Amino acid sequence: MIPRVLRALLPLLLLLLTGSAWAGRLVVDVDSRAIQVGQSVGLHLTFVDVKPSGAPELPAIEGLQLAYQGARQSIVNINGRGTRTVTYSFMATALAPGEITIPSFEVVVDKEALRSDPVTLQVRPREDVEGDTHITASFSAAQAWVGQTLVYGLQFRTKQQVVDRRWTAPPFEGLIDEQSAETEVREYTAVLDGEPWMYIELGQPLVVTAAGSRTVAPGVLTVQIPDQRRDQRRSGPFGLRAFTEVRNEVYSTKPTDLVVRELPEPGRDPETWSGLVGSFTLTDAVKDTRVPLGESVTIEYTLRGDGTLHGFTLPTPPADAGYRAYDDEPEITATVRDRSYTARGVFRRAIVPEATGPLTIAPLTLQVFDPAQGGYATLSTEPIELLVVEGEAGSELSSFTEGDPDARQDVAALADDILPIHPRVGGGSALLHPVLAGLVGGAPWVALLGLTVVDVARRRRPRVDPRKQLRGRVLATDDATLAELEDLFRDALGVALGRPSAGLDRETAAGLVPEELASTVDALYADLEAARYGAGADADLRARVRACVAHLLEVR
Repeated sequence: MIPRVLRALLPLLLLLLTGSAWAGRLVVDVDSRAIQVGQSVGLHLTFVDVKPSGAPELPAIEGLQLAYQGARQSIVNINGRGTRTVTYSFMATALAPGEITIPSFEVVVDKEALRSDPVTLQVRPREDVEGDTHITASFSAAQAWVGQTLVYGLQFRTKQQVVDRRWTAPPFEGLIDEQSAETEVREYTAVLDGEPWMYIELGQPLVVTAAGSRTVAPGVLTVQIPDQRRDQRRSGPFGLRAFTEVRNEVYSTKPTDLVVRELPEPGRDPETWSGLVGSFTLTDAVKDTRVPLGESVTIEYTLRGDGTLHGFTLPTPPADAGYRAYDDEPEITATVRDRSYTARGVFRRAIVPEATGPLTIAPLTLQVFDPAQGGYATLSTEPIELLVVEGEAGSELSSFTEGDPDARQDVAALADDILPIHPRVGGGSALLHPVLAGLVGGAPWVALLGLTVVDVARRRRPRVDPRKQLRGRVLATDDATLAELEDLFRDALGVALGRPSAGLDRETAAGLVPEELASTVDALYADLEAARYGAGADADLRARVRACVAHLLEVR
């Protein structure tokens, strides 16, 4: 269970992760953005690194009733610097169904104007629920497309106190875990009809990999509830007890239906198709449009949307573009909040011009499939105009010495004896300076320390999960070439069997794969080899490779 203190600090932690916590900020957050009529949830105003004089006066919000609850303060030490927060909490009660927006508002603290971001609540009609507990589960969309990112959401509420909980998710056939976002877990208390309810909500991001209609089996939530009857029976001397007795209660969700469609072929542009599925925006930025020849300028492309960006890379520019391009490792962040998935990817490309003069960077054009529109959409940036000027790299290489470049002298001309140092040379000699002697004596220790640091760094290096990488490659096989399909098949086979893929031929694999996959693997080996030598590929070869890879990745 997430401690209340940690939940209170979540807005601050988000600020710290974005690097914006060092300036005064005002953050507005609610315990849940999806509620029902009559439900009351916590609304929190957090001031960061400023000291307000009191609780601010909120603007009137139609359809929402606010009641002040109190304030709390905290100090978090980050990198030796203390960050102070003051949080004012309100109880927000929804009065009518629909969309309610808490508008952006301004608060002046110590002559500094702080402005909040707007927050939108989705209020659904009142639910008729019997009993003291209720559990539901559903996908964020009942109909989806291959490659779309969905959130499988669970909501459990009870009037009882929950000490601990354990969630056992159902098997998701035809879906895989999204690699950039963690499963959202929220635990909070809300008031409904004057009674407190405890809520447990989970949001698991998944990527659809196969088309068809399917029914997802029920998931199981096990909660621990204090058992006061057993507590009373096991009370110690003077009616005291050291531990609270609990009992386990098990709740299961209902089966969930999901319909998945294949992406349509009509409308897909092989030249610009990115493999991304979702509603996205694309922007670019460049700091300096004037660049010396031999140096580089960085263009930053930013993608935002509700689909996974895992495994996406920028398309390669043409060979005659007039520049060389070098891409950094992309920075991809993704979050799940209230059963909504959002992703942001920053892709930095260093441009090294090949000649002086004006240089036009062609627009970056990406085709995506937008499930909201049910069709393909094209994202494009504007052309970037650069001016390449003469730089130091374009000048001739000059000598490091003036006149004759050969500065060597004959030994005879030095007028110095080249003899061993006399044993009675004083300690003040330049060759035996104490500092120099100390450096020479400490060199082995410095080397040992360096080796230790390198060894620790290697041990701390995060391990890459090849199965996760292969699952990401499966999503990009719509336009994969025959060679790429064969590489994917062989790499998955190598991971499943724990062997290098380069050394796995058809005969070796036949003796190692599980019996239930032997015929499938053998047939794919034969068909891929035949297609490679011009015999042609079956229409379903791509789908067969996908299905086989999915089964191989389940082999342990």
